[in-house]
Amino acid sequence: MKNNELPKKIASSLEKLNQVQRILQWEVAKKEQLSPIQIQFLLYLNDHGEALRTVTHLSEEFDLTKATVSDAVSTLTNKGFIIKIQQETDKRSHVLELTKEGIVIVERIAGWRGRLLESIDTFSDEEQTHIFDLLNRLIVKLSRDKVISVARMCNTCGNFLVINKMKSLYKCNLTGEEFSINGINLGCDFYINS
Repeated sequence: MKNNELPKKIASSLEKLNQVQRILQWEVAKKEQLSPIQIQFLLYLNDHGEALRTVTHLSEEFDLTKATVSDAVSTLTNKGFIIKIQQETDKRSHVLELTKEGIVIVERIAGWRGRLLESIDTFSDEEQTHIFDLLNRLIVKLSRDKVISVARMCNTCGNFLVINKMKSLYKCNLTGEEFSINGINLGCDFYINS
């Protein structure tokens, strides 16, 4: 018999972990005089290629209005952390680029998850793989149900091939790379909506 309380407990556990992330982000945000979303934007811009560094992509990635993203981008621009570079193909669109000061701040804030990562690292490799697999499958389900608008992860990408489901072996059609569950990418720059 299925435990009807367990989904609620799992959801509550995920909410508690989300709260931990907010607390850790706020600690850094206060110290650096940035908002948590500004921190997330700086880290995102640092981690992604030019094609994904636009207001439109930030809006889609973080499920925010373009106006909200534009306000945060303006603040980061005024603080000297990013610059807008006009695209040659579309004069109305800009690529967002970290400045030298932006790179310095990213290096300072990049460790905001340190305490969370230390706690996760206390689990065995097998336990971490199992947790990642379960969370990965939950994200895929929510993405397919249109709760998450942009997942940009292997399992929802048009380049993703399952080589052997029983052995959890996969392949990226774009790169030709074969990988296991631990190689699944979250936030790929080459994602193709399947």
